[in-house]
Amino acid sequence: MRLARREIVRVHGSEKSPSDSPPRWGPRAPFDEGGQHLGRRALPTAGNGRAASTRADERGSHGSLVALGERTPDIPAQESPIPLRPNVLLLGPILALATACLVGDAPRDSCADMDSNQTAALGALRSSAAGTIDVACGAKGWVRSVSGAHGASFGMAGPSAVEAARAFLAAHHDVFRLSAADAAEFVPGRVDRDPDTGVTHVTLNRTKDGVAAFHGGITIHLDRRNDPFSVVCDDRYGIDAPVNTIALDPTQAIARAGDIVGLPGLVPHLDGDGHYVDVRALGPIDVRPQLFRVGKNDTRRAYQVTLAWKSDEGMRAHIIVLDAADGSVLLEHSILTSFQGKVFTAAPALDRSDSRVVVSFDGDPAASPAGWVDSTRSTRGNNVFACTDRDGNNVFQSEFETQPSADGYGTFDFPWDGHKDSVQFAEAAVVDAFYLVNDFHDRTYKLGFTESAGNFQRDNFGKGGNANDMVLVDSIDGGGVNNSDFFTPPDGLPGRMNLYLWTRSSSDGVTEGADFDPSIVYHEATHGMSHRLVGGGATTCLQGRQSGALGEGWSDFMAGSFLNDPVVGRYVSGGAPAGIRRLPMDTSIFTYADIQSGNLAEIHDMGEVWAATLFDLRERVGAPVAEQLVVDGMKQTPCNPTFLDARFGILIANAILNEQHKGVSECVLWEIFGRRGMGFSATSSSDNSTADIVTASDADPNCDPSDPATRP
Repeated sequence: MRLARREIVRVHGSEKSPSDSPPRWGPRAPFDEGGQHLGRRALPTAGNGRAASTRADERGSHGSLVALGERTPDIPAQESPIPLRPNVLLLGPILALATACLVGDAPRDSCADMDSNQTAALGALRSSAAGTIDVACGAKGWVRSVSGAHGASFGMAGPSAVEAARAFLAAHHDVFRLSAADAAEFVPGRVDRDPDTGVTHVTLNRTKDGVAAFHGGITIHLDRRNDPFSVVCDDRYGIDAPVNTIALDPTQAIARAGDIVGLPGLVPHLDGDGHYVDVRALGPIDVRPQLFRVGKNDTRRAYQVTLAWKSDEGMRAHIIVLDAADGSVLLEHSILTSFQGKVFTAAPALDRSDSRVVVSFDGDPAASPAGWVDSTRSTRGNNVFACTDRDGNNVFQSEFETQPSADGYGTFDFPWDGHKDSVQFAEAAVVDAFYLVNDFHDRTYKLGFTESAGNFQRDNFGKGGNANDMVLVDSIDGGGVNNSDFFTPPDGLPGRMNLYLWTRSSSDGVTEGADFDPSIVYHEATHGMSHRLVGGGATTCLQGRQSGALGEGWSDFMAGSFLNDPVVGRYVSGGAPAGIRRLPMDTSIFTYADIQSGNLAEIHDMGEVWAATLFDLRERVGAPVAEQLVVDGMKQTPCNPTFLDARFGILIANAILNEQHKGVSECVLWEIFGRRGMGFSATSSSDNSTADIVTASDADPNCDPSDPATRP
C-alpha cells in the first residue's frame, strides 16, 4: 500500500539535501540475463553476407501492393553497444528534511503528528542506540519503520532472536503508540534467519483475546548477536476494542465471499483434514477470524476468506475481509498476479470506432509458464519486449521512447481515436503489438513452435533450444513507412519486428499504425517462425524467388487463419476489398501457372498462390488441422524450397498425423494441390527459377480414396 505521505526523520542525524541524492535513470535498452545489451548488437549474416531478409528490390515494388517482408536493419556488424548504466533501482531518502530533526524538535508533516510519548520514547531509543536513528512515518504520525543509522544496532541483544524482539517492543512500545498491555498482546509469527549474514527477521503479530489483527504485524530485524537494528510495521497494528459482535459462522462467511466475487451458492463443508472445501473451489478455502482496523476507535470483528476458483477467463483467487456482524465488505482484492489489456483482436472497424476488447494478458500456462508480463508490470516479459522506436534506431531509450505499464489493477488500458494520427496513441499501439506477438507465441507453441524448435523466449526453462531471444517489437517505428518487417537471426539471438506508420489508405491524411492491424503483426511474426523451422532452422533458407514467396504465403495464411479473415491489411488499406493484396485468399483465382507465366512475378504476388492454396486446405479440413499441417509441414520442408517441396512437406506431416488418426485423407490433399497446379506430375527444378515450372492437376496414382484415415 502506498502511503499518502511518507517522510524520513533523522533523529540526531545529519541532513541530506536533495542535491546529494544520486541521479536516477531508467533502462535505455533491454538486457539479457548476463547484462548483455539487447538494443543494438552485431547481426549474424547469411552465407552471402546478408542477414535473413527479403531482397530490397522486391519490397514495395509492385504498384499499390505493399511488401510485407523481412528487413536487414542498417547496423554495422561490428558496432559496439552504446555504453549504458544497468537498470538499477536507487534507494535513498524519500523526502529528506531541509534540516535535521532533533529529539524535542517539532517534526514536520506526518511525523509532526507524533504525540509527546512517542517523542520521549524516540529519545530513549536514541540513547540505547548510542547514535543516530531514522524514523519513517505514515499517516497521522503512526510509525512505519525505525532503524539505526547505517545499520547500527539498538544495543538490546538477547539470548534468542524472539526473546530479544519481544523485549525490544516491551521496552519501546511508546514509539509505536502502544501501551505496555498492548505490546504484551503481540505473539511471534514468522522467524526467518539468513544463514549467510546471521540476520534474523522476527514478525510479532498483534492480537486481542487470541484473535489476530489483519495486517497487524511488527517485524524486528536482528543481527547475528540477536541485537535489533531495524523495525518495520504493518499499517493496521493499532487496533482498539471491537465495536461489533459476531453473527456469521465460517460457512456463512465463505458463502457470502462467494457471492461477492461472482461465485454464488457455495456450500462449504469440512473435509477429513479439517479444511473447508467446495466442489467449485480450487483447493481448500481458508477462513479465519481477524480484527480489522477501519479507523480510530473503529475496529471490527471480521472473517478473512481466501478463495480460488476456475472461471471462463482462467484461474482466479481473491482475499475478502467481511464484517463478522453483517457480512459487509471491509476489503476485497485479487491475490493472483493477473494482467489484462484493451486491444484489437480483429481489424478495427472501418468507421474508425473503438472496437477494442479487454482480454487477459496472463498467457497460456503451458506455453508461457512465466506469463506475458514480468515484474516491471510493463510491456516486457519472457516472450516479448515492446516499446516505441520513433527515431527508428532500434534502441530503447526511456527518456525518448514509450513502454507503458499496467495500472494498479494490472490493466493496460490507454486511449485511442481512429480519427487522429496513431502517433498520438503510442501507449495503445505498444500494448496492441505486445498482445498480438504474445498471442502468436502461445498459439504457435501449441502447434509445435516450441523451445526446442527454435521459438523466441528469453528463458527456455531447460526445454531445449537457445534462450535469450525474445522478440523485440518496435512500435510507431520511424525507420520506414507503409510497411512492416521482421529480422530473424539464428536461435539464441533476439528477433526484431518493426511496425511502421501507414499513410496510403487515409483520404484525410491520418496516419495509421501497423500495431493496430492484427493481420500485419501476425504476418510478421510468422516470418520469424518460418525462418526458424524451414531447413532445420538455418534462418537463411527463404531467399530465393519461390522460397521467398512461400515465406509470404505462410505469413498471409497464418494471419488470415488466426483471425478467420482472408484479407491481409484490411485496416491499414482503409478497408480495401483485398487489403494490401490483389485478391482475398478465399476467392483467389491465382494458380502455380500464373507464376510460371510471369503473370505473378513480384515475391508477395507469388506468395498469394501459396496462401490461397493453404486457405483452400483450411476451408476443406478446418482451421485446427490446417494450421497444424502448415507448421508441421514447415519442419518437413528443406532449405531453398520450391512450392512443390513445401507441398511435399505437408504431405509428410499429414502422414505422420495419420499415424495418430489426426490427419486427413491424402487424396484430399492431392485434390487441393491439384486445383492450384501443384498436382502429382508437377515439376520445378529450382526455387530461384519459375520459367521451367510444369504444372499438373493429377493426384498420386497410389492415392486410395478409401483410405481409413480421418477425413473431413
